[in-house]
Amino acid sequence: MHVEQRGKDLIVIPEGLDAVQVHDWVSRWEQKHTKIVALQRRILGSTEEIVYAANIALERLSSLVDYRGVQTMFGSNPPAFMDVEFAPGMKKSCFYGKVGIPELQGGILAIGPHGGGCVLAFEGMAKFQHIAQAWFDEVEATLLRESIYRGRAVMLDWDKELEKTKYSFLSLPETVCPIFDPETENETQVFLRLIRHTERARERGISLRRGVLLAGPYGTGKTLLAHHTAKLALANGWTFFLASNALQLAKFYEVAQRLQPSVLFLEDVDRAAEEKGGMDVLQNTIDGILSKENEVILVMTTNHPEKLPAAMRRPGRLDSFIQIGYPSAETACKIVEFYATDLMSEPIDYSALGPLIADQPPASLREVVERAKIFALENHNTQLTSGNLVSAAQTLQDHFKYSKKQAKEKVTSIA
Repeated sequence: MHVEQRGKDLIVIPEGLDAVQVHDWVSRWEQKHTKIVALQRRILGSTEEIVYAANIALERLSSLVDYRGVQTMFGSNPPAFMDVEFAPGMKKSCFYGKVGIPELQGGILAIGPHGGGCVLAFEGMAKFQHIAQAWFDEVEATLLRESIYRGRAVMLDWDKELEKTKYSFLSLPETVCPIFDPETENETQVFLRLIRHTERARERGISLRRGVLLAGPYGTGKTLLAHHTAKLALANGWTFFLASNALQLAKFYEVAQRLQPSVLFLEDVDRAAEEKGGMDVLQNTIDGILSKENEVILVMTTNHPEKLPAAMRRPGRLDSFIQIGYPSAETACKIVEFYATDLMSEPIDYSALGPLIADQPPASLREVVERAKIFALENHNTQLTSGNLVSAAQTLQDHFKYSKKQAKEKVTSIA
């Protein structure tokens, strides 16, 4: 039987029913729709992104958002609020916990932690459960379309105490330009092209799922490449994640899948060997996640490829092994040229400078430019000459030798 409420002075009784029957039926109808029900839905994600999405969804659905305290036998408990950073440096005050809104006539909406996400809950009269269901649906839709992390650079970490993934926005340097030897540059461009030409790759049926291992000594530019990849990802609508706990790869990869297309840059995977059975866990995880089709590029780095089992390099396990070594003489000069941009009064003499700085990490090459600036002060010059750079490099030879002693042996080829 259909019930319709309209007007104030008219009650229409269906044919065949007397007043007693109508009263009985209306009583049952009222009991059904005013009984107290409880609904729940679990949502995966970080607490901050779910709380933000829940508040945005409620603002869209409710004509007047008027957060009210929850009535108890001791009075009203005011709603709790938390500041959520929804973009780098930008925060919104959002309700968290239990809250009442006018439309629910005493009903309660709630957000609470639950494992790798949160639980959305409703408790109130059955006739309002459609409002709760609409809120649940809108929260999920908002998370899918507008997660606070989608299209941004994010640091992922593992909270051992709470046993869940922690998220934070990643600060990127303004200028990032990794310069590698030609062979290394060509290999890195394989996965970077997929980021630049995403739609074209999809149209041509080219998979956007990749597994890459970068191997090389400390200071050769792996982190610099991560920052460059992050900037490229953000410029092309991808989400970028940086993480370093290799044993939590499965958890981090779940996040990357949820916010794909994405890049997951996992640093120092060799540290998994520090835990008993860690490498077995890592290998099994890699086999499992890379067997599924998605739009996630996994890039792992290591300073010590010799610590990785040979099976890690088995054909078919990963798509690319990229060896990043110290730069050749020509590449080292190009790096110095980059750091000295707009400072040079003349072209750099590669033949004079190259032999002095070959095989040195980018950080040491930057010091060449800094010292050259100091040499230029003596002659009141505002710009640098190639001679300034050569003189600076000559004074750094002992420093270069000492750094080489302190550094670990160059990583051997993993081919």
